[in-house]
Parts: sequence; structure tokens; C-alpha cells
Amino acid sequence: MAVRQSPQRDRAAPRRHGKALALPMAAAVLLLASPAPAGGGADFSGCRDEKNPTLVYAACTRAISTPGIGVQKLSAAYFNRAIVMAGYGKFREAIADLTRAIELDPDHHKALSERGRLYRDEGDLELAMDDFNRAIDLAPDVSGYFSNRGLTEKLRGNLVAALADYNEALHLDPDNETALHRRGALHREMKNFGDALADLQRALAIERDNAAIMLEIGLVYADQGRHVKAIAYFDDAIERRPRYAEAWLQRGLSYAALDSHDLAVRDLQMAEGLGLSGTELKTMLVEQRRLASNKYRRSHPAIPHALQP
Repeated sequence: MAVRQSPQRDRAAPRRHGKALALPMAAAVLLLASPAPAGGGADFSGCRDEKNPTLVYAACTRAISTPGIGVQKLSAAYFNRAIVMAGYGKFREAIADLTRAIELDPDHHKALSERGRLYRDEGDLELAMDDFNRAIDLAPDVSGYFSNRGLTEKLRGNLVAALADYNEALHLDPDNETALHRRGALHREMKNFGDALADLQRALAIERDNAAIMLEIGLVYADQGRHVKAIAYFDDAIERRPRYAEAWLQRGLSYAALDSHDLAVRDLQMAEGLGLSGTELKTMLVEQRRLASNKYRRSHPAIPHALQP
């Protein structure tokens, strides 16, 4: 049986599932939260307030090249342009702009946090930790910064430190869905299944259609051998996201554990078709096809030919 793993978005690896922000909404949230200095011309206003990410990029680029714009506005322009570039998957360019924003305004904790997130998703965990530490020193009341540092600690293998950061994130904001989800996943990894379910159910009550949370709850049940219950949550995850390869994979593994080999083959093939790969998946598929074939032969014995007179 393949080893159960958490969804890939929590793993440190070069950018494969550390996905680009969904634009324009995710970019707009950060852009509107960026510094808004008083005064300024139309160029900076467009960089700060425009909702269309392409127009934001153009306006921020104009603002950056405007003489005498001022240090604070210039830092904000680099920050906003970085958010757009990160959303389009241009992570190194985004990091360069965030670095410039921080050089201009060393107290720009949002830029530090965003750069830390990008470093983490690129696998540069030590650089990420440095940025999250600095962001927390500057703004110790921001729940999300502790949640982000907690995930980085988890990826470094420091599970106790990760749990402490998630606890602080939820002390600051008990309804931080991301922190609840991450702490629940950590509790599952630590085999604290009751705590895991409590956190994940709270997270799901906040984000009722979140397929990733449904998948994680399914994994909690699967880890305990409660595969029928697990499959119900994997079903829900797939219903919300029909091309969710990880959910197809995990449901296939649960069907395999229940000896439902035909269904296991169907789901594992679907996961493979959606882009998952690897020796373990291929081996599992071969084995499940063999078991499905044997089961069919046992239930359909060959009928001997009629004897000739």
C-alpha cells in the first residue's frame, strides 16, 4: 500500500504546486492592503487602486520610472508590481521587486511576508524564515505571519515549533481558516487524529466548499483505516474540483484498501491522466489491475465446452 501523504501544496519543492495566485482576486486583496501614502499623481493612483492586474503592472512600472515620486510611494509601487508578477508565476522577478521595496522601506512587513512566502514556495526555507521573523518582529499581531512561519517550520521538520506558531496564529485570529487547515494537517502528521478532525471541521465550517480541506479530512480517516468514511470526503473533494488529481489518487488508495480493485484502477488511472506520476503510482496500478483481473476470473469461472458425442 502506498504511503499516505498530505496534499502537495504543503511540501517544499521547486515550484510545482506552490501555485501562482489566482488573478485578479488574490492580487487585488494584497494590492488594496498595500501602503497608500497621501497625495501623489495619477500614475501611483493606478498602481494602488486599479483592479485589473495588467493595468496595475503598467501603472506601477510608470510610477517606478517617475522622478521624485518619493521613497514610500516607490516602495509601494515595487510591492504592488511584485504581487502581479507573482500572480503570473514570475517568482524571481517578484522577489527582486520585493527586495527593492524592502530596501526602500525596511519596515515594510507585508513585503517581507510576501517575499518569505515566495522563498518558501521556491524551497529557500532559511531565507523564508529570516523574512517571516522580521515581519513578525515588525507586526507581532498579524495572524497570517505566524501561520506562514509555522508552515515553513513544518517543512524544515520542526513540528513542535510549527505547532507553536499555528497556536499563536489562532490565538490572534480564531477564525484563520488557513491556520486551522495547516494545524489540522500537522496534527494528522503527528497522529493526533481527534485534534486534527476538530481543526479541519472548524476550517470546513468557514470554507464550506474547500476541496483541499475535504481531502485532508479524508486522509485523517484513511490513516485510521476508516476508508468508507474517507471515501465520502474524497467524493466531496472531487465533486468540488473534478480535476483534483490528489483526491483521485487518495480515493483510489482507499478503494484498494477495501479490495475494490476495479474502482481503484479507475481512480488511479484518472490521477495519472491528470498529471500525477512516479514509480509508486505505476506499481500500484499494475498491482490493482492484476488483482482486479484475478477477482474477475474467480467470479466468472470458465465454462467447459460441451463434450462431443
